[in-house]
Amino acid sequence: MKFPLASGVALTSVLGLACAGGGPPFQVSVQPAVLLSESAHDWEPALAVGPDGTVYVTAGRREPRPEDAESGMPFGQRIVIWRSSDSGATWEGPWPVSDGGSFQGDQRVVVDDHGVVHVSYMDLTTTPEGQMSALLQLATSRDGGRSFTVQTVLDHDVSDKPELAVSRDGRDIYLVLESRPGPSLMGSHDGGDTWGGPRVVVPVEDRGTHFWPTGLALAPDGRLWFSVPSIPNSELQAGGPSTTTLHVLSSDDWGASWHESNLGSSPWSRGGCVHDPECRVKSAYPGIAVDAVGRAYAVNTDGRAGEPYRLLLRSSADGGETWSEPVPVSEAPRPSSGDLADHDYPMVAADGDGRVCVAWVDDRSGPRSMWARCTPDAGATWGDELLLSNMASDQGHTTTEGFAVFYGDYGGIALTDEGRLYVTWGAATAMDGPGAVWVGSADVFPSTGLERGSPAGG
Repeated sequence: MKFPLASGVALTSVLGLACAGGGPPFQVSVQPAVLLSESAHDWEPALAVGPDGTVYVTAGRREPRPEDAESGMPFGQRIVIWRSSDSGATWEGPWPVSDGGSFQGDQRVVVDDHGVVHVSYMDLTTTPEGQMSALLQLATSRDGGRSFTVQTVLDHDVSDKPELAVSRDGRDIYLVLESRPGPSLMGSHDGGDTWGGPRVVVPVEDRGTHFWPTGLALAPDGRLWFSVPSIPNSELQAGGPSTTTLHVLSSDDWGASWHESNLGSSPWSRGGCVHDPECRVKSAYPGIAVDAVGRAYAVNTDGRAGEPYRLLLRSSADGGETWSEPVPVSEAPRPSSGDLADHDYPMVAADGDGRVCVAWVDDRSGPRSMWARCTPDAGATWGDELLLSNMASDQGHTTTEGFAVFYGDYGGIALTDEGRLYVTWGAATAMDGPGAVWVGSADVFPSTGLERGSPAGG
Protein backbone atom coordinates (compact mmCIF):
# COMPACT_ATOMS: atom_id res chain seq x y z
CA MET A 1 0.00 0.00 0.00
CA LYS A 2 1.26 3.48 -0.84
CA PHE A 3 0.32 6.24 1.56
CA PRO A 4 1.24 9.87 2.19
CA LEU A 5 2.84 10.37 5.58
CA ALA A 6 2.08 12.89 8.27
CA SER A 7 4.79 15.45 7.72
CA GLY A 8 4.37 17.37 10.95
CA VAL A 9 5.23 21.02 10.70
CA ALA A 10 5.15 22.39 7.16
CA LEU A 11 8.54 24.00 7.58
CA THR A 12 11.12 24.54 4.88
CA SER A 13 14.31 26.34 5.83
CA VAL A 14 16.32 28.06 3.12
CA LEU A 15 19.94 28.51 4.14
CA GLY A 16 23.13 29.63 2.43
CA LEU A 17 26.14 27.33 2.08
CA ALA A 18 29.47 28.71 0.97
CA CYS A 19 30.75 26.94 -2.15
CA ALA A 20 34.32 25.78 -2.63
CA GLY A 21 36.55 28.41 -4.17
CA GLY A 22 34.66 31.31 -2.62
CA GLY A 23 31.77 31.25 -5.09
CA PRO A 24 28.28 32.51 -4.29
CA PRO A 25 26.18 30.52 -1.81
CA PHE A 26 23.53 28.17 -3.07
CA GLN A 27 20.24 27.43 -1.39
CA VAL A 28 19.69 24.62 1.12
CA SER A 29 16.11 23.41 1.53
CA VAL A 30 15.21 21.34 4.62
CA GLN A 31 12.07 19.24 4.16
CA PRO A 32 9.63 18.39 6.98
CA ALA A 33 10.45 15.11 8.71
CA VAL A 34 8.11 12.20 8.03
CA LEU A 35 6.91 9.44 10.32
CA LEU A 36 7.19 5.90 8.94
CA SER A 37 6.12 3.57 11.71
CA GLU A 38 3.00 5.23 13.10
CA SER A 39 2.06 3.36 16.31
CA ALA A 40 4.33 0.34 15.79
CA HIS A 41 7.31 -0.54 18.02
CA ASP A 42 10.22 0.13 15.62
CA TRP A 43 13.82 1.13 16.30
CA GLU A 44 17.43 1.35 15.07
CA PRO A 45 16.62 2.13 11.44
CA ALA A 46 19.09 2.07 8.54
CA LEU A 47 18.85 3.84 5.17
CA ALA A 48 20.12 3.53 1.59
CA VAL A 49 19.34 5.12 -1.79
CA GLY A 50 19.23 3.15 -5.03
CA PRO A 51 20.60 4.17 -8.46
CA ASP A 52 17.17 5.44 -9.55
CA GLY A 53 16.77 7.58 -6.42
CA THR A 54 14.51 5.15 -4.57
CA VAL A 55 15.00 5.50 -0.81
CA TYR A 56 14.92 2.41 1.42
CA VAL A 57 14.61 2.35 5.21
CA THR A 58 14.86 -0.81 7.33
CA ALA A 59 14.09 -1.17 11.03
CA GLY A 60 13.59 -3.78 13.71
CA ARG A 61 9.91 -4.23 14.53
CA ARG A 62 9.11 -5.78 17.89
CA GLU A 63 6.30 -8.30 18.10
CA PRO A 64 4.72 -10.19 21.02
CA ARG A 65 6.07 -13.70 21.38
CA PRO A 66 3.70 -16.69 21.47
CA GLU A 67 3.09 -18.04 24.96
CA ASP A 68 4.65 -21.39 23.99
CA ALA A 69 7.83 -19.85 22.51
CA GLU A 70 11.02 -21.56 23.71
CA SER A 71 13.16 -18.41 23.76
CA GLY A 72 13.58 -16.51 26.97
CA MET A 73 13.15 -13.21 25.13
CA PRO A 74 9.97 -11.41 26.21
CA PHE A 75 9.29 -10.38 22.61
CA GLY A 76 10.32 -11.22 19.07
CA GLN A 77 11.66 -8.86 16.47
CA ARG A 78 11.72 -9.01 12.69
CA ILE A 79 13.22 -6.78 10.02
CA VAL A 80 10.87 -4.64 7.92
CA ILE A 81 11.51 -2.27 5.03
CA TRP A 82 9.84 0.80 3.50
CA ARG A 83 10.63 2.48 0.21
CA SER A 84 9.92 5.81 -1.47
CA SER A 85 10.26 6.46 -5.20
CA ASP A 86 9.45 10.20 -4.97
CA SER A 87 12.19 11.59 -2.70
CA GLY A 88 10.30 10.75 0.48
CA ALA A 89 6.96 12.38 -0.36
CA THR A 90 5.13 9.04 -0.15
CA TRP A 91 6.21 5.62 1.09
CA GLU A 92 5.31 2.00 0.45
CA GLY A 93 5.47 -0.70 3.10
CA PRO A 94 6.45 -1.83 5.52
CA TRP A 95 7.24 -5.19 3.94
CA PRO A 96 8.90 -8.07 5.83
CA VAL A 97 12.56 -8.71 5.06
CA SER A 98 12.61 -11.90 7.10
CA ASP A 99 10.34 -14.44 8.71
CA GLY A 100 9.31 -13.82 12.29
CA GLY A 101 9.60 -16.18 15.25
CA SER A 102 13.00 -15.10 16.57
CA PHE A 103 14.81 -11.92 17.54
CA GLN A 104 16.38 -10.21 14.53
CA GLY A 105 18.18 -6.90 14.69
CA ASP A 106 21.27 -4.74 14.03
CA GLN A 107 20.17 -4.41 10.42
CA ARG A 108 22.10 -2.49 7.75
CA VAL A 109 21.04 -1.83 4.15
CA VAL A 110 22.94 -1.11 0.88
CA VAL A 111 21.63 -0.88 -2.71
CA ASP A 112 24.02 -1.61 -5.58
CA ASP A 113 23.95 -0.09 -9.07
CA HIS A 114 21.77 -2.92 -10.38
CA GLY A 115 19.10 -1.97 -7.85
CA VAL A 116 19.64 -5.09 -5.74
CA VAL A 117 18.78 -4.38 -2.10
CA HIS A 118 21.12 -6.01 0.43
CA VAL A 119 20.09 -6.18 4.11
CA SER A 120 22.34 -7.70 6.78
CA TYR A 121 21.19 -8.55 10.29
CA MET A 122 21.70 -10.79 13.30
CA ASP A 123 19.22 -13.57 14.04
CA LEU A 124 19.12 -14.81 17.64
CA THR A 125 17.72 -18.32 17.95
CA THR A 126 17.51 -21.00 20.62
CA THR A 127 19.51 -24.23 20.24
CA PRO A 128 17.96 -27.64 21.10
CA GLU A 129 19.92 -27.43 24.36
CA GLY A 130 18.17 -24.19 25.25
CA GLN A 131 21.17 -21.95 24.60
CA MET A 132 21.01 -18.70 22.67
CA SER A 133 22.78 -18.73 19.31
CA ALA A 134 23.32 -15.92 16.81
CA LEU A 135 23.37 -16.20 13.02
CA LEU A 136 24.70 -13.59 10.61
CA GLN A 137 22.15 -13.27 7.82
CA LEU A 138 22.14 -11.48 4.47
CA ALA A 139 18.83 -10.86 2.68
CA THR A 140 18.70 -9.74 -0.97
CA SER A 141 15.83 -8.37 -3.02
CA ARG A 142 15.69 -8.00 -6.81
CA ASP A 143 12.17 -6.59 -6.93
CA GLY A 144 12.60 -3.32 -5.09
CA GLY A 145 12.21 -4.69 -1.58
CA ARG A 146 8.91 -6.50 -2.10
CA SER A 147 10.44 -9.93 -1.43
CA PHE A 148 13.78 -11.20 -0.13
CA THR A 149 15.97 -14.28 -0.29
CA VAL A 150 17.88 -14.93 2.95
CA GLN A 151 21.19 -16.74 3.33
CA THR A 152 23.19 -17.53 6.48
CA VAL A 153 26.65 -16.03 6.08
CA LEU A 154 28.02 -17.16 9.46
CA ASP A 155 26.56 -19.51 12.06
CA HIS A 156 29.15 -19.30 14.86
CA ASP A 157 31.14 -16.74 16.85
CA VAL A 158 28.62 -14.00 16.03
CA SER A 159 28.57 -11.59 18.95
CA ASP A 160 27.12 -8.23 17.92
CA LYS A 161 26.78 -5.27 15.54
CA PRO A 162 27.51 -6.33 11.94
CA GLU A 163 28.24 -3.56 9.41
CA LEU A 164 27.72 -3.97 5.65
CA ALA A 165 29.49 -2.64 2.53
CA VAL A 166 28.77 -3.57 -1.11
CA SER A 167 30.63 -2.54 -4.26
CA ARG A 168 28.60 -0.63 -6.81
CA ASP A 169 28.55 -3.59 -9.20
CA GLY A 170 27.36 -5.89 -6.39
CA ARG A 171 30.26 -8.32 -6.75
CA ASP A 172 32.18 -7.47 -3.57
CA ILE A 173 30.24 -7.76 -0.32
CA TYR A 174 31.81 -7.29 3.11
CA LEU A 175 30.50 -7.77 6.61
CA VAL A 176 32.46 -6.85 9.72
CA LEU A 177 31.09 -7.81 13.11
CA GLU A 178 31.98 -8.02 16.75
CA SER A 179 33.26 -11.44 17.73
CA ARG A 180 35.84 -12.99 20.02
CA PRO A 181 38.72 -12.19 20.22
CA GLY A 182 38.21 -9.18 17.95
CA PRO A 183 36.17 -7.85 15.03
CA SER A 184 35.82 -10.40 12.24
CA LEU A 185 35.48 -9.87 8.50
CA MET A 186 33.40 -11.92 6.07
CA GLY A 187 33.89 -11.29 2.36
CA SER A 188 32.40 -12.40 -0.95
CA HIS A 189 33.69 -11.51 -4.41
CA ASP A 190 31.01 -13.23 -6.46
CA GLY A 191 27.91 -11.40 -5.31
CA GLY A 192 27.35 -13.56 -2.25
CA ASP A 193 27.55 -17.00 -3.88
CA THR A 194 30.60 -17.95 -1.81
CA TRP A 195 32.16 -16.43 1.30
CA GLY A 196 35.57 -16.23 2.88
CA GLY A 197 36.20 -15.84 6.58
CA PRO A 198 35.68 -15.17 9.33
CA ARG A 199 39.04 -13.40 9.41
CA VAL A 200 39.76 -11.84 12.79
CA VAL A 201 40.97 -8.25 12.63
CA VAL A 202 42.71 -7.21 15.85
CA PRO A 203 44.13 -3.69 15.65
CA VAL A 204 46.13 -3.93 18.88
CA GLU A 205 48.14 -6.70 20.50
CA ASP A 206 45.84 -6.91 23.52
CA ARG A 207 43.37 -9.64 22.66
CA GLY A 208 41.60 -9.06 25.95
CA THR A 209 39.77 -6.11 24.44
CA HIS A 210 36.13 -5.62 23.52
CA PHE A 211 35.49 -4.19 20.02
CA TRP A 212 32.25 -3.36 18.22
CA PRO A 213 32.18 -2.00 14.64
CA THR A 214 30.40 1.32 14.03
CA GLY A 215 30.94 1.86 10.30
CA LEU A 216 32.14 0.13 7.13
CA ALA A 217 32.88 1.80 3.79
CA LEU A 218 34.24 0.66 0.42
CA ALA A 219 36.22 3.13 -1.70
CA PRO A 220 35.99 3.23 -5.52
CA ASP A 221 39.47 1.66 -5.79
CA GLY A 222 38.44 -1.26 -3.57
CA ARG A 223 40.08 -0.06 -0.35
CA LEU A 224 38.00 -1.16 2.63
CA TRP A 225 37.57 1.02 5.70
CA PHE A 226 35.92 0.46 9.05
CA SER A 227 35.65 2.27 12.37
CA VAL A 228 35.60 0.56 15.73
CA PRO A 229 35.91 1.62 19.39
CA SER A 230 37.51 -0.67 21.96
CA ILE A 231 37.41 -1.11 25.73
CA PRO A 232 39.69 -3.47 27.71
CA ASN A 233 37.64 -6.44 28.86
CA SER A 234 39.12 -6.27 32.35
CA GLU A 235 37.86 -2.72 32.79
CA LEU A 236 34.52 -3.50 31.17
CA GLN A 237 33.85 -6.45 33.46
CA ALA A 238 34.89 -4.51 36.54
CA GLY A 239 32.02 -2.11 35.92
CA GLY A 240 33.96 0.99 36.91
CA PRO A 241 35.56 3.76 34.88
CA SER A 242 37.41 2.67 31.76
CA THR A 243 38.80 4.04 28.52
CA THR A 244 37.35 3.92 25.02
CA THR A 245 39.93 3.99 22.23
CA LEU A 246 38.77 4.91 18.72
CA HIS A 247 40.26 3.04 15.77
CA VAL A 248 39.97 3.43 11.99
CA LEU A 249 41.36 0.59 9.86
CA SER A 250 41.87 0.33 6.12
CA SER A 251 42.88 -2.50 3.80
CA ASP A 252 43.84 -2.47 0.12
CA ASP A 253 44.13 -6.25 -0.20
CA TRP A 254 40.60 -7.47 0.54
CA GLY A 255 41.21 -7.58 4.27
CA ALA A 256 44.41 -9.67 4.26
CA SER A 257 46.30 -6.86 6.02
CA TRP A 258 45.28 -3.63 7.69
CA HIS A 259 46.57 -0.17 8.42
CA GLU A 260 45.40 1.18 11.77
CA SER A 261 44.80 4.79 12.76
CA ASN A 262 44.15 5.75 16.37
CA LEU A 263 41.82 8.73 16.74
CA GLY A 264 42.37 9.04 20.48
CA SER A 265 40.78 7.87 23.72
CA SER A 266 37.98 9.03 25.98
CA PRO A 267 36.69 7.90 29.38
CA TRP A 268 33.78 5.47 29.39
CA SER A 269 31.26 4.82 32.15
CA ARG A 270 27.91 3.20 32.75
CA GLY A 271 26.80 6.31 34.57
CA GLY A 272 27.70 9.95 34.44
CA CYS A 273 25.60 10.64 31.35
CA VAL A 274 25.34 14.32 30.56
CA HIS A 275 21.91 16.00 30.45
CA ASP A 276 20.17 12.63 30.02
CA PRO A 277 19.06 10.60 33.05
CA GLU A 278 18.02 7.63 30.89
CA CYS A 279 21.38 7.19 29.19
CA ARG A 280 22.61 3.68 30.00
CA VAL A 281 26.10 3.94 28.54
CA LYS A 282 28.20 6.98 27.71
CA SER A 283 30.93 6.15 25.22
CA ALA A 284 32.91 7.96 22.55
CA TYR A 285 31.74 6.82 19.13
CA PRO A 286 33.33 6.96 15.62
CA GLY A 287 31.97 6.67 12.08
CA ILE A 288 33.56 6.43 8.63
CA ALA A 289 32.71 7.39 5.03
CA VAL A 290 34.62 7.62 1.72
CA ASP A 291 33.96 10.00 -1.19
CA ALA A 292 34.20 9.28 -4.92
CA VAL A 293 37.89 10.19 -5.14
CA GLY A 294 38.84 7.85 -2.27
CA ARG A 295 39.23 10.43 0.50
CA ALA A 296 38.14 9.03 3.87
CA TYR A 297 36.28 10.95 6.56
CA ALA A 298 36.18 9.96 10.22
CA VAL A 299 33.66 11.55 12.56
CA ASN A 300 33.70 10.95 16.29
CA THR A 301 32.53 12.18 19.64
CA ASP A 302 34.90 12.56 22.54
CA GLY A 303 34.87 13.99 26.02
CA ARG A 304 35.20 13.25 29.68
CA ALA A 305 32.73 11.32 31.80
CA GLY A 306 30.17 13.69 33.25
CA GLU A 307 30.87 16.39 30.66
CA PRO A 308 29.30 17.18 27.26
CA TYR A 309 30.80 15.32 24.33
CA ARG A 310 32.28 17.19 21.37
CA LEU A 311 31.78 16.29 17.71
CA LEU A 312 34.84 16.19 15.41
CA LEU A 313 35.64 15.44 11.76
CA ARG A 314 38.98 14.66 10.12
CA SER A 315 39.97 13.36 6.69
CA SER A 316 42.70 11.29 5.02
CA ALA A 317 43.68 11.30 1.35
CA ASP A 318 46.47 8.70 1.62
CA GLY A 319 44.82 5.55 2.93
CA GLY A 320 45.04 6.59 6.57
CA GLU A 321 48.78 7.27 6.63
CA THR A 322 48.06 10.84 7.66
CA TRP A 323 44.93 12.65 8.85
CA SER A 324 43.92 16.28 8.91
CA GLU A 325 43.59 18.06 12.23
CA PRO A 326 40.17 17.39 13.80
CA VAL A 327 37.63 20.10 13.03
CA PRO A 328 34.70 20.77 15.39
CA VAL A 329 31.46 20.18 13.51
CA SER A 330 29.18 21.65 16.15
CA GLU A 331 29.75 23.55 19.36
CA ALA A 332 26.16 24.50 20.07
CA PRO A 333 25.46 25.92 23.56
CA ARG A 334 22.51 25.15 25.79
CA PRO A 335 20.73 28.43 26.58
CA SER A 336 19.17 27.00 29.73
CA SER A 337 22.49 26.22 31.39
CA GLY A 338 25.15 28.05 29.36
CA ASP A 339 27.30 24.95 28.88
CA LEU A 340 27.80 23.10 25.61
CA ALA A 341 25.21 20.75 24.17
CA ASP A 342 25.98 17.04 24.47
CA HIS A 343 26.61 15.47 21.04
CA ASP A 344 25.90 11.79 20.39
CA TYR A 345 25.23 9.14 17.71
CA PRO A 346 27.31 10.68 14.88
CA MET A 347 26.79 9.57 11.26
CA VAL A 348 28.73 10.66 8.17
CA ALA A 349 28.12 10.38 4.41
CA ALA A 350 30.37 11.48 1.53
CA ASP A 351 29.90 11.99 -2.20
CA GLY A 352 31.74 13.45 -5.17
CA ASP A 353 35.01 15.25 -4.45
CA GLY A 354 34.85 16.42 -0.85
CA ARG A 355 31.08 16.73 -0.38
CA VAL A 356 30.41 15.53 3.16
CA CYS A 357 27.47 15.66 5.58
CA VAL A 358 27.53 14.80 9.27
CA ALA A 359 24.36 14.07 11.25
CA TRP A 360 24.08 13.76 15.00
CA VAL A 361 21.81 14.17 18.02
CA ASP A 362 22.30 16.91 20.59
CA ASP A 363 20.33 18.43 23.46
CA ARG A 364 20.86 22.16 22.90
CA SER A 365 17.13 22.79 23.38
CA GLY A 366 16.77 20.42 26.34
CA PRO A 367 15.14 17.47 24.56
CA ARG A 368 17.02 15.61 21.84
CA SER A 369 17.00 16.86 18.24
CA MET A 370 18.53 15.51 15.02
CA TRP A 371 20.91 17.93 13.32
CA ALA A 372 23.15 17.89 10.25
CA ARG A 373 25.90 20.03 8.79
CA CYS A 374 27.55 19.78 5.38
CA THR A 375 30.78 20.85 3.72
CA PRO A 376 31.39 21.06 -0.06
CA ASP A 377 35.18 20.97 0.21
CA ALA A 378 36.27 18.26 2.67
CA GLY A 379 35.80 20.49 5.69
CA ALA A 380 37.44 23.73 4.54
CA THR A 381 34.10 25.56 4.67
CA TRP A 382 30.81 24.60 6.28
CA GLY A 383 27.15 25.42 5.85
CA ASP A 384 24.73 26.19 8.63
CA GLU A 385 23.56 23.55 11.08
CA LEU A 386 20.29 22.06 9.80
CA LEU A 387 17.47 20.92 12.10
CA LEU A 388 16.15 17.68 10.56
CA SER A 389 13.78 16.66 13.38
CA ASN A 390 11.30 19.41 12.55
CA MET A 391 8.28 17.20 13.20
CA ALA A 392 5.04 17.75 15.09
CA SER A 393 3.84 15.84 18.11
CA ASP A 394 2.47 12.43 17.18
CA GLN A 395 1.32 9.84 19.73
CA GLY A 396 3.69 11.28 22.29
CA HIS A 397 6.86 10.42 20.38
CA THR A 398 8.14 13.85 19.45
CA THR A 399 7.44 17.55 19.34
CA THR A 400 8.79 20.43 17.32
CA GLU A 401 11.09 21.06 20.29
CA GLY A 402 12.71 17.62 20.04
CA PHE A 403 12.23 14.11 21.40
CA ALA A 404 12.94 12.51 24.76
CA VAL A 405 15.04 9.50 23.71
CA PHE A 406 17.06 8.52 20.63
CA TYR A 407 15.59 5.05 20.27
CA GLY A 408 18.34 2.46 19.86
CA ASP A 409 22.06 2.87 19.32
CA TYR A 410 22.25 4.09 15.71
CA GLY A 411 20.36 5.40 12.69
CA GLY A 412 21.12 5.76 8.98
CA ILE A 413 22.41 8.36 6.52
CA ALA A 414 22.86 8.75 2.75
CA LEU A 415 24.00 11.53 0.40
CA THR A 416 23.05 11.30 -3.28
CA ASP A 417 24.73 12.55 -6.46
CA GLU A 418 21.79 14.94 -6.81
CA GLY A 419 22.92 16.60 -3.59
CA ARG A 420 20.10 15.35 -1.37
CA LEU A 421 20.75 14.28 2.21
CA TYR A 422 18.60 11.64 3.93
CA VAL A 423 18.80 10.74 7.63
CA THR A 424 16.69 8.27 9.61
CA TRP A 425 16.43 7.77 13.36
CA GLY A 426 14.25 6.26 16.07
CA ALA A 427 12.52 8.41 18.67
CA ALA A 428 10.71 7.43 21.86
CA THR A 429 9.53 8.80 25.17
CA ALA A 430 11.60 6.29 27.18
CA MET A 431 14.39 3.74 26.70
CA ASP A 432 11.94 0.83 26.80
CA GLY A 433 9.72 2.36 24.12
CA PRO A 434 7.48 2.20 22.31
CA GLY A 435 9.32 4.02 19.56
CA ALA A 436 8.87 5.28 16.03
CA VAL A 437 11.03 5.70 12.92
CA TRP A 438 11.43 9.11 11.30
CA VAL A 439 13.12 10.30 8.11
CA GLY A 440 14.50 13.79 7.55
CA SER A 441 15.89 15.16 4.30
CA ALA A 442 17.41 18.27 2.78
CA ASP A 443 18.66 19.41 -0.60
CA VAL A 444 22.15 20.51 0.40
CA PHE A 445 24.28 20.50 -2.80
CA PRO A 446 23.71 21.15 -6.49
CA SER A 447 23.42 18.00 -8.60
CA THR A 448 26.69 16.71 -10.02
CA GLY A 449 24.90 16.07 -13.30
CA LEU A 450 26.29 12.55 -13.25
CA GLU A 451 24.35 9.33 -13.07
CA ARG A 452 25.18 7.01 -10.23
CA GLY A 453 27.61 4.37 -11.35
CA SER A 454 29.81 6.68 -13.42
CA PRO A 455 33.47 6.93 -12.27
CA ALA A 456 32.92 10.31 -10.62
CA GLY A 457 29.66 9.36 -8.93
CA GLY A 458 29.31 9.29 -5.15
